[in-house]
Amino acid sequence: KKIISIGVKCGLAVGVVFFVLSVAVPHQLLSVFTSDETVIAEGVKYLRVMCCTYLIFSVSNSLMYALQSVETAMIGTVMSISTICINACLNYCFIYGNFGAPELGIVGAAVATLVSRTVELIIILVYVIFIDKKLKMKLMDLLSFDTTYLKDYIRVSTPVVLSGLLWGIAQAAQTAVLGHISAQVIAAN
Repeated sequence: KKIISIGVKCGLAVGVVFFVLSVAVPHQLLSVFTSDETVIAEGVKYLRVMCCTYLIFSVSNSLMYALQSVETAMIGTVMSISTICINACLNYCFIYGNFGAPELGIVGAAVATLVSRTVELIIILVYVIFIDKKLKMKLMDLLSFDTTYLKDYIRVSTPVVLSGLLWGIAQAAQTAVLGHISAQVIAAN
C-alpha cells in the first residue's frame, strides 16, 4: 500500500509538471514540434483542455499498473475498452456536432479525451477502493504520505524511469523532426 501510494504520488508529480508547462507555455512547447503557426494555434486550443488529462491519467495509469502487478489485469482491459468507446463516440459528437452536441472541432477532440479519461479514473478508483480484494487500498492509503520506502522506491524505479524518459525523448525528437518538414507531414504522422 505504501509503495503504491508513493508510485501514484510520483506519477501525479510528473502529471503536474506536464500540466503546468502546458498551461504556462503551450505555444513554446508546440513550437518545438512544428514551426507552422496554424498548426500551433490549433494545438494550443487542444492543449488547453488536454492538459487536465495529464493529472487524471497519471493517477489512473499508476493504479492500473498496481493492479496488474497483483495479477488483476481484467479491470485494465475494461477501463481501456470503455475509454476507447467513450472517446470515439464523444469525438463523433463533439468534433462534428452530431446528436445535438456543439461542433467544437479540435477542442471537441480534447473534451472527448478529457471525459473518457475522467470515466477511466472513476472506474479504477471505484474498483481499487471498493471492489479489489488483493491490494485492499482505501482512500486514506492513497492520500497519506509515508516515506518509509521512498529511498528504495527511487533506487528501484530510477532505471525504469530513465528508460521511459529516453524513449519519450526519442519519440518527441522524431515528431519534432517530422513536424518541421511540413504541415502535411504532421498530418500524415
